[in-house]
Amino acid sequence: VEQLGVGRARLVDLDPDYVPAIRGLREIYAAEARWADVVELLEREFELVPVSDAQRRADLRMELSSIARVHMEDHTRGLEYLADILNEDPAHDGALDQVESLLLTPSVARDAALLLEPIFRDRAEHDRLAAALEARLVVCDDRYEEQEILEELVRLYVEVLEDREAALPRAARRFELDANNPQLAEELITLGGELERWGEVEALLTAHAPLGEMAEDPDAVGRVTLLRPIAEIREVYLANREGALEAWERLYDFEPEEIEVIEALERLYGELTRHADLVRVRVAKADVVVDPTERVALLTGAAAMTDEVLADVDGAVSLYERILEIEPTDDDAFHSLSSLLSGQDRWIDLDTLYGERANLESDPDARRVVLLQQAALRTHKTQDFPGAFGILRDLAGADPSDRDAVEALVTLDETVAAADEKDTMRLDVAVELEQVYRTREAYPELIGALLTKLDFTEEPFERIILLDELSGLYLDRLGDAPSAFKATRLGVLLMPADPPRRERLETLGERLNKLDEVVIALVEAAEKADPFEAAPIYKRAGQLFEDRLSMPEEAVEVYERALDTNDADEEALAALEGLYAKVGSHAKLTDNLRAQAAFADPDRRLVLLAQVGQIEEELLERPQESIDAWSELLNSSPDSLAALDALERLYGSQEQWIDLADVLRRRADVVEDDEDRLDTLTKLARTQEERLEDCLLYTSPSPRDR
Repeated sequence: VEQLGVGRARLVDLDPDYVPAIRGLREIYAAEARWADVVELLEREFELVPVSDAQRRADLRMELSSIARVHMEDHTRGLEYLADILNEDPAHDGALDQVESLLLTPSVARDAALLLEPIFRDRAEHDRLAAALEARLVVCDDRYEEQEILEELVRLYVEVLEDREAALPRAARRFELDANNPQLAEELITLGGELERWGEVEALLTAHAPLGEMAEDPDAVGRVTLLRPIAEIREVYLANREGALEAWERLYDFEPEEIEVIEALERLYGELTRHADLVRVRVAKADVVVDPTERVALLTGAAAMTDEVLADVDGAVSLYERILEIEPTDDDAFHSLSSLLSGQDRWIDLDTLYGERANLESDPDARRVVLLQQAALRTHKTQDFPGAFGILRDLAGADPSDRDAVEALVTLDETVAAADEKDTMRLDVAVELEQVYRTREAYPELIGALLTKLDFTEEPFERIILLDELSGLYLDRLGDAPSAFKATRLGVLLMPADPPRRERLETLGERLNKLDEVVIALVEAAEKADPFEAAPIYKRAGQLFEDRLSMPEEAVEVYERALDTNDADEEALAALEGLYAKVGSHAKLTDNLRAQAAFADPDRRLVLLAQVGQIEEELLERPQESIDAWSELLNSSPDSLAALDALERLYGSQEQWIDLADVLRRRADVVEDDEDRLDTLTKLARTQEERLEDCLLYTSPSPRDR
């Protein structure tokens, strides 16, 4: 290696610009840790690199900087190489990273920071800029430079990085360097307040203010302006009223005629119940102010002390009345006096006070508030319900959107109801609320008002109108089908003869699975209706009992009620026919069929009579009733073989031989078939011979028999 190095050195001597020889020799020097020689060769190579090859020139400088810093521990020289790179290319990331690493090296931290700061400013790399400034701040030993750094850091942290936690200690240090600068104190207070670090801010301000041990310090005396924020912080944010009072008292030493200071002392003395001091400061305040309004304020304070400290209520009332003589619209005096009168249960006096105040108020909103108070007083204390209603009616009528007035009307109704549920005042309230709720489309509340009206409405047509509207509101506005069902049911019961309303009830019952209640309601409605109107209602109830509820017995009952109103109701009779058959009421079935036969057309009548005869014979085993039915059929249709056959059978079973013979004779005249006719004649002859013993009754055949 030594010989190789000598050889390459000779090459370099022979041709100083021969780069391969320079690089080779540099590698040998680096292996031998001859860093000064390496640096020399790198610089020689750098001089040979064209200016146009910026990348190579930067790489060589990076290598030079690294050797200087790492191997030669010459951070200053290393930084210079990096500075050369950045002077030519401020965006060189490698150089920037290396310079940033030098911020932690105290010997070059300041220079490194000064190199980086303008670059980071231009590139708006605020975090890196803050780090550079912080590094420079660490090594800074110049007061003015420190202030400059802190100024930029505070602005950077607050306005750009939004890192107020980092900004606060820098703002605190900046204030310590120039505590006489009120702007710095204000900015410190603002920042500390945003972070709710009031304790730290207060301690820092107090350390430089004329308080405690610093009270007489000449420098501190010049910082009187710090006393006000100290007092405010202690009182508002630290809940330290004693400390706040100390600051205000010290400030009062400097500013004895400053009204803000006097008022602060007045407030704190009152809060801390230091009554002697409170009186003293109010007297001092009275010496300062000349405005009559302030005189009222002082009287107010005196009245409050008379009430709260001396417990002389009558005296306090007199003082407040004096204040209102001076300034009739004084809010504080009015409220305090009303509170005292209320506490003494002097309701009539309080009502008078409210009335006078309402008459004096020019502001509509303020007048409204007083009137609401007066109405509440009359509602709850004097029980002057008409008086309360008169006030609230006017308020709600003037502005239906006045929720307080509306709620007061509701409260009035509840109070009146508690005293007497039937008091007609409730109807007046309901009528007023109805209009308000309609205007506001407040449907749940409107329903409540209508229900109250319903309680006081007796005229049927007015009640039905209310019930129909309630049903619609429940269903369409609230989606409350059960309540709509109840309202509709009441409407049906009140006015049964309204098919559309009954249909609505059925629809709701279907929807709610309450058809059983629908049928019960229909039956009740029919019972209340006149006979003409009752029949269709009973019949519809019967249909529902039979078809939807599968309750035939109940269906029979309501159909029978329909017949009670009109015994010729064909629909009811037809329905009962099927129901009697279904439930096995055969006797009623035959009565039903006979009733239908009375007004049926001829063909239908024959069918019905045949059914009667068959049921009487086969199911009821009442042969005579069966004979009557078949006989009636035969009278209407003399050629009816079914009737003749049935009567033949029945007369025979009952041994009514004469009637049997007559039927057989009539049958023989009717039948067409010769064999059948011969058989009938044979039966007739046998009956005559065996049962009647009268052969003469049938001795010669008719022309047809021949």
